[in-house]
Amino acid sequence: MSKKKRYSIIFYLSENTWSMSGIPCPDCVDESNYQAWSRYLSKQIDKLLCAETMQTAEFQEELEEVRRDKEERIAHQKRQDEAAEARRRRSCMARPKIDYIPKGLTVDLEEAYAGYFKQEVEFRHGNSIAADKG
Repeated sequence: MSKKKRYSIIFYLSENTWSMSGIPCPDCVDESNYQAWSRYLSKQIDKLLCAETMQTAEFQEELEEVRRDKEERIAHQKRQDEAAEARRRRSCMARPKIDYIPKGLTVDLEEAYAGYFKQEVEFRHGNSIAADKG
């Protein structure tokens, strides 16, 4: 048996002398009337939280924006995961170590880089096959 999620409304106005949490109220809300504003807004929220509000164009626009934001977050996370995978695989690859070659000494670069090139080709080829299957 699955439990249905329940949501709660927690709305209140509070005095914040030092804290910058929340959205600042307009100048019309002051010490003499902030409790009245809190009660009034709570009643208005109760009126808005109904099935009819969900049918309004404003609510549908917000719903669409939330959907787009979620898709963008998922796409961004996917790009980050792919980049992290590429970095991880490349960090494991052996790199040729040619730091300093004294004058007169020659190094066969083809031999030195052969293993690196082979790994790079296998890495790219492995990714293209995975992309084709998906």
